[in-house]
Amino acid sequence: MLSDKRSKLNDEFNEACKKLEQKIMEKKKPFLEQRRQIIQGEMTTYGDLTEKFDTAHQDLEKKVAAIVKPEGEKEEKEEDEEPEKIPTDVSYLKGQKGVPDFWVRAMKANRLIWD
Repeated sequence: MLSDKRSKLNDEFNEACKKLEQKIMEKKKPFLEQRRQIIQGEMTTYGDLTEKFDTAHQDLEKKVAAIVKPEGEKEEKEEDEEPEKIPTDVSYLKGQKGVPDFWVRAMKANRLIWD
């Protein structure tokens, strides 16, 4: 009997989770649609999104600049030779709409799905 009661509670929990997930997905839809339009090149004007991005980017740069490494790490880095930095060739992007290869690059950058 206790097992049956526990099972019923689990069923209620699962049902509540599904309802909450659906509610949140409805809230996400406009953002996901906007992202899709940007990736496919259907949207070319971004309104205030550009300003928000620039502000957030500046804030992140300040935070990263404030990170101080311990003295031991600085010395090690000076001794090691840094590999030559080669600029990424983005010439193939000229004239293309949207963000080509977005999903391929996103999946390659996600460590959870590398395999």
